[in-house]
Amino acid sequence: MLVGCREGESGRVQAWLDTFPRLPLDDAIALESVRLRQRHGLKIPDAIILATARCADLSLATRNSRDFPLTLGGVLHPYGL
Repeated sequence: MLVGCREGESGRVQAWLDTFPRLPLDDAIALESVRLRQRHGLKIPDAIILATARCADLSLATRNSRDFPLTLGGVLHPYGL
């Protein structure tokens, strides 16, 4: 997210990001990522994102309906533009 920041905004964006919990990438997430990639053909970063949510018993809320269709399960599209 910091890559897209305007000059001088990175500190404020980092402070905002620091308010969110971080989940470690563990063996369970790695295995679920492989399963998602094999079963659904997800790209590796997308598989890791969804696997992390699933392993933490969370839903993934995203506007990225192309890479995360509702048919994957556990995915929410809160709104569309």
